Amino acid sequence: MATNSLAAPGTKAMQRPLCKYPQYAKYNGSGDPNAESSFTCTAP
Repeated sequence: MATNSLAAPGTKAMQRPLCKYPQYAKYNGSGDPNAESSFTCTAP
């Protein structure tokens, strides 16, 4: 998991899964867009 460490104080940091190349983190279309659980590693 990767986390954005530049989040403003008191806000939730953006998180994404780390995917093995050439896969990338694709948003599932629902859920919190800042939560790792809302993304899936997907092949291009």
